[in-house]
Amino acid sequence: MEDILKMKMMLNGKVNDQNLYIINEKAKKKDEDEVYQAIAMTPLFDRIMVMALSLILGCLGVDRFYLGDIKLGVVKMLGFVGSLLMVIVPTVIITGLAVSGIVDEAPYLINTVVVIVGSLLLTLVATLCLVDAFFCYRKCLKINNDRIMNALDTLVDVA
Repeated sequence: MEDILKMKMMLNGKVNDQNLYIINEKAKKKDEDEVYQAIAMTPLFDRIMVMALSLILGCLGVDRFYLGDIKLGVVKMLGFVGSLLMVIVPTVIITGLAVSGIVDEAPYLINTVVVIVGSLLLTLVATLCLVDAFFCYRKCLKINNDRIMNALDTLVDVA
């Protein structure tokens, strides 16, 4: 039980608790000093950083860029920026037309519909970004687990 506590303190929330037992069983077959050195030298993601990036800049895809998912980060960024533009551009056009006194019923209605659709799309994208924060957190723990397991696989078993 002492091994589990030492391993838990060393990994400090960087992997799932279920995987901690698997890592500990694998580490028991290796030299203790080499195990701790291998884990210390393994680059691991910080789960708090992932959650902070997801909640603060997640709609811009920064959390996915941090985890190495460049394509998904670009998709998130384009989705957010596109829906934001669908709200801002028609609003500026409507305001410009209203100020200049050229406002007509037909373009006003079209722009209003575009703003409403853009607002709904922006709400949907923001909600999906919040849901994606959960998936980023899980991916962070999975990547950390895989990296630790790979580091332990490189060590030689003690006879």
